[in-house]
Amino acid sequence: LCQSLLDSLKTPALEAIHNHSDPKIAKEVLFLLLKAIANKKSYLSLLISNTRQLDRLLSLMVQSPYLKNLVISYPRLLPLLWVQDECEPRSMGELKQMISHHLPLIEGLENQLDYLREQKLFQLCRIAISDLENRYPIMRVSDFLSELAEIMVQSVCDLAWHSMIERYGFPEGIAYGEDLGFAIIAYGKLGGLELSYTSDLDLVFIYQYAEGF
Repeated sequence: LCQSLLDSLKTPALEAIHNHSDPKIAKEVLFLLLKAIANKKSYLSLLISNTRQLDRLLSLMVQSPYLKNLVISYPRLLPLLWVQDECEPRSMGELKQMISHHLPLIEGLENQLDYLREQKLFQLCRIAISDLENRYPIMRVSDFLSELAEIMVQSVCDLAWHSMIERYGFPEGIAYGEDLGFAIIAYGKLGGLELSYTSDLDLVFIYQYAEGF
């Protein structure tokens, strides 16, 4: 069945390659993508249903090796490359609200972490697309990346806190609802809201002990 779907893609794929300004590179990129999803019926069917978007897909993936590698590694990101509403970066408030709503409904710590990883990839893909299409100035792109990092750090910290309580009980010396005496401080690019796609996170963890910090 997958071979039949691949055969159905031949004509539109060749047309998209021909339409690109650099057919040689476009061919290489499309080959890598099809190789990655060759045994995945759902993704092949998705491409067949959206053959008119192959030109846009190839254009974005050829322009950005980062985006190309992201999509090839995680084909579930494919729809973001042609659904206009989906490729717009979520604001910090929207992303926080969505995660805070869905995360508690997911059972198991590993599944919750998988959900956070997925949302991080979706938002990274949206940011990269909007960056390639020059929808926002570079400072706003850095803001999007910094906001994403902040939300992920906060979400993982909250998961770790609740997981610790479930396993060991509520810490002594801290009343429920009080300040936990714990903070995460960002230095470097994140601290200056200048994060890039490949930046690491320089974080310092501070906690309050009975005798001080």
